[in-house]
Amino acid sequence: MNDVNFCVKCGSKLEEGQQFCPKCGNKVSVVTDNNVENNEVSKKISKCKFCKMGIDKKAKICPYCGKKQKGTPGCVIAFFVFFILVGVGYVFNYMYDTHDLAIVNDTGKYNQLGLAYYEGDLVNKGKSDISNIRIKYTCYNDSREEIGILVTKIDYIKAGETLHFKAEGLVKYTENVSCRYKIDRNYDEK
Repeated sequence: MNDVNFCVKCGSKLEEGQQFCPKCGNKVSVVTDNNVENNEVSKKISKCKFCKMGIDKKAKICPYCGKKQKGTPGCVIAFFVFFILVGVGYVFNYMYDTHDLAIVNDTGKYNQLGLAYYEGDLVNKGKSDISNIRIKYTCYNDSREEIGILVTKIDYIKAGETLHFKAEGLVKYTENVSCRYKIDRNYDEK
């Protein structure tokens, strides 16, 4: 079988006896079709997936057969990355989701001494029991400065159950107070 020679720089086919590549002008250093994978210049040369001719690894189209060289398209990689991230998000959401817990009928009171409380009902709308719950109200003045935190802990609530709670704490006295609550599920105080 007659070996076909290729330029080590650009992968162009070379005629026997050529001293320089007619395409890129590189001094001829030859790699043959039969030893493309085993040659030290194989970092630049690969075989066409269709005609098996030696071509530049970066070539998107084979100069001999004209067929597109297929790698792993970016959209396929992006597709798999997307599903991995969605899966991780789902697991995280399942582990720490508080959407099945709701606070209803909550009202707050505070006095000039700074004693404050919020009370209401915690409803477990989910299908499973939940333990170690912390309800934290962060209170703010008109300037949106934090002026206090009210906290309560609930050890356990059954699926479909409603529990009354009271979160208590101290706040700096001011005329107008607004509070936001946050429910932490599987809360472990360390």
